Amino acid sequence: MNRAFSDYRCGNKSDIADVLTRIFPELIFKLPPKRDTGDSERHAMITFDAIATGFTYMQRYTDLTPPPE
Repeated sequence: MNRAFSDYRCGNKSDIADVLTRIFPELIFKLPPKRDTGDSERHAMITFDAIATGFTYMQRYTDLTPPPE
């Protein structure tokens, strides 16, 4: 998954979630606030994990990658 988001300079899951909300703006309401050290992961991140997996598949096996806005 890191290779799919390397063009966007993502360093962690929060960065990936930010990129996904720029590509798919309808997800902005699900974006959890950034975590502080020691905080547990927000439940909404599972949504972004699933979308990131689909996005990675789409980049690897098709030429239909949507441009970021």
